[in-house]
Amino acid sequence: MTTGFYRKIAMAAAPSAAMVAYSLLMPSCASHNSSELDVDSLVYERSWTLKDAMENDPLGGRSHFYAKIDYPKQVDDPSRAELVDSVRAWLSRQLLPSEAPVLSQKVLDMAANVFFGETDGNEWGEEVSYSIRKVFEDSDYLTYEINKYAYSGGAHGGYNVNGVTFRKSDCTRVAWADFETGDELRKTVTEEIRKSKCMPNDDAFASSILIDTKESHLADGTFALPLPAATPWLTAQGWVFTYQPYEILPWCHGAPACCIKELALKQ
Repeated sequence: MTTGFYRKIAMAAAPSAAMVAYSLLMPSCASHNSSELDVDSLVYERSWTLKDAMENDPLGGRSHFYAKIDYPKQVDDPSRAELVDSVRAWLSRQLLPSEAPVLSQKVLDMAANVFFGETDGNEWGEEVSYSIRKVFEDSDYLTYEINKYAYSGGAHGGYNVNGVTFRKSDCTRVAWADFETGDELRKTVTEEIRKSKCMPNDDAFASSILIDTKESHLADGTFALPLPAATPWLTAQGWVFTYQPYEILPWCHGAPACCIKELALKQ
């Protein structure tokens, strides 16, 4: 069953006399197959030519919007249809936070228009790209991961890595409130991140972080990172805890992350 997306390649004049070229590709024939939820790989790409771009613009005087999305296929089983609808609505909000419709060509066009409207009039091009993938599913949970990259000039762009885990029992999303967020979890996450960054000890780790001492120590003086802003998400390896670039460490460390296998949610 198709999802309502179709191939479209066009050129159109904008009111500003800039030109926009965009394409929306059909779902890939090589769609994913899983034991529960099937998805199509959708690709949306659109570019906007700036009218007053600098000659040495690294993006050639154009702004770019790109999205690659694992889009859930429609199902006939009512017990699974609610989950499909929940995922589709969540996908839409990742691209257009102020809207809540199910993801569609209209939503993608609107998201691109918002982005191009923010860059129109610039002397340099900007770009944003989304990669939103289904990364895990078992009998109880379904997890998506979203990677967003944005470039607006300078030496490098910026990116964020986040995930969301849906409960199949009621189609709700796992939140921080579902975790026991006490000192022991902070200690475990700190130790796993320290090991992943090959820091020899807590003192070396503490000297490298970008947060102050009050935030990075427990009441008894033990070094322990604050928990990340992003809600953990479930994968086959366990619950993923991810800090964004600059959240705790300099850019060169990327997005520090660790995986905790044995972690139960609150009942």
